[in-house]
Amino acid sequence: MRLLRLAIENYKCFQDRTEINFTAGRVEPGRNIFLIGGMNGTGKTAIMEAINFCLYGEKKAVMLKDGMNKEQENKHNVRCSIELSFETDEGSDVTVRRSWTAHALFPPPSADELIEDLTVVVDGNRTSGMSEERWAEYRDSLIPQTVAQFFFFDGEKIQQIVADKDSKKTLTESMEAVLGIRIVRKLIDDLRKIQITGKKARCDTSEKDIDWQKKQLEAFMAKLAKKKELVEKARHDMREFEAELGTLEKSFSERFSPDQKDGTKRDELTRQEMRLENQLSQIHKHLREFAERILPLSLLATHLPDLRRQLEAEQKAVVSAAVKDEADALAAAIVEAAAYPNTVCCREKMSQSAREELRNRVLAVIRHFPEEPARAEEHLELLQLSPTDAARVLDRINEIERSDSAGFSALFRHKAELAFELENVKEQVKKASVADSDKEAFDRLQSEIKSYSTQLGKKRDEESRYIDECREIEKEIEEQQCSLDRAYRELSVTKEHDAFLKQCQGLIDLFTEYVDLLRESKILTLQERTFEMYRRLASKGDLIESVHIDPESYRVTIKNLSGQEVAKHNLSAGEKEVFAISLLWGLAQTSELELPVVIDTPLSRLDSKHRDRIVTDYFPNAALQVVVLSTDTEVDRQHFSKLAPHLQNSIRLQFDKTRKLTTIEEGYFWE
Repeated sequence: MRLLRLAIENYKCFQDRTEINFTAGRVEPGRNIFLIGGMNGTGKTAIMEAINFCLYGEKKAVMLKDGMNKEQENKHNVRCSIELSFETDEGSDVTVRRSWTAHALFPPPSADELIEDLTVVVDGNRTSGMSEERWAEYRDSLIPQTVAQFFFFDGEKIQQIVADKDSKKTLTESMEAVLGIRIVRKLIDDLRKIQITGKKARCDTSEKDIDWQKKQLEAFMAKLAKKKELVEKARHDMREFEAELGTLEKSFSERFSPDQKDGTKRDELTRQEMRLENQLSQIHKHLREFAERILPLSLLATHLPDLRRQLEAEQKAVVSAAVKDEADALAAAIVEAAAYPNTVCCREKMSQSAREELRNRVLAVIRHFPEEPARAEEHLELLQLSPTDAARVLDRINEIERSDSAGFSALFRHKAELAFELENVKEQVKKASVADSDKEAFDRLQSEIKSYSTQLGKKRDEESRYIDECREIEKEIEEQQCSLDRAYRELSVTKEHDAFLKQCQGLIDLFTEYVDLLRESKILTLQERTFEMYRRLASKGDLIESVHIDPESYRVTIKNLSGQEVAKHNLSAGEKEVFAISLLWGLAQTSELELPVVIDTPLSRLDSKHRDRIVTDYFPNAALQVVVLSTDTEVDRQHFSKLAPHLQNSIRLQFDKTRKLTTIEEGYFWE
């Protein structure tokens, strides 16, 4: 892996988009150091943080919010972005970009309101839908997070990783990851999870289960065979009953007519005879009622219109007389109503003479109502009926006029038809009856035919029931057969499953043994590489006999020439840093990962001798690409000249106090 470019915008002292091109300078063998110079507060640590954060995204929102450039934040610009490009060992060009912004810029948003966006571009093609989880999987295949501290580190802080109280906690996971042991342990854990899942999902079908299900199937088959025997027996009995029934019916037919044989038909004829007699009785009743109510008055049908006219004339005369009796009062009431001002008749008050004249006219009209002098002779009161009796007579006249004489004739015709049909039915009943002399034989044959018919019906019911039971048993057999087939498959799967679980356990045992061997082998290599670099870097390296790393606890111990352990807390700050750098170099070499090394403030705690050795022995050999972030007092003129043969390029961070931002200029401090 090789860093290509880093762009920072609106983070700490980098206001505008600021890009560092790690491919600039002389890219040739032996020139592996990219030197970045900067005074304190110019952004060296921000560069280290940006690389780590862009790759791993670990910075919390509140830390990011605090790290945003304050000048831009005061201008309501809270958009921040970090972009890192690198080349993989396979030659792919990967660009990772993280940006943060907020929907509302005023008032300034809180850390929780920042929205992060992750973009990944591989060989110029944007990877759509790249989630944080997918990116983490891809990134860890290139540079696992657990080993990052061994390649991207702060020189002032690395000595903490070798302190006695923190060594086990800090180094165990990381060292196993660097040595490749963590991957194998993860594989072992995954195999154990597969075992647990496999045991939960394992079918418990055994050979005994198969034998039991076979016996169940055989029992169903035997039950089906018995039911089929019952079906055949029922059919045999049915054939015998049918033969006997045929013989009896033949004897009956030879001796008796079909009508006599069919008792059902005879019963039906009897019921029909009774129904016809009932209908004739109803017709007789209707004829009697017609004769009683309508027929006498129907004889006077020609006189009924005159009777109606006389009744109506007499009723009108009664009304006219009643009107005339009340003529004076009625005339006075009409005049009073008509003479009232503003009525239809009068628009003003009527005089007394006019009122009197109007009264006389109204009274004359009432007294002569009705005026029919031409027909006065018809108004003689002949009947002199009361209004109630007159209304009753008129109702009877209306009833007679509505009566249908044709309906009366139809009743007579229907009566004749029913009488004829009744005689015919009685004749058929007589023919269907059996003579007293043949009654005993008739009843005996009928009884036997009925008995055999009943038994034949029962046998048919038995056959149907047995056939249904056979179908049910066949379904059970089918289900049992399916269950048996499934059991065979499950048994096969169980055997394969057991074999697979056994293989998993074998792999777990093999990998566990491999972890032990790998750890011992890698630990030996790590000890040798760490000791080699420590001897080269430490001013008292020739006084050290060995460096030992415990394979179980990963505790690192240093022994002097006397074989005694040197307590690391007794080492000076510079010696601790040198030892830490030696351990990191040993880990990087043992891991065989070709990753870049980025070091921030690597020489601040070291004396001149240790600085010289770091510059001449560590930087050129740390990795194929080494990025050094240094002040002018760490890599000074003398150290710069020693690094010159190994420098790919050098730049410096220049802070503009007026604009309060950092820019990049080519060349180191005095170049």
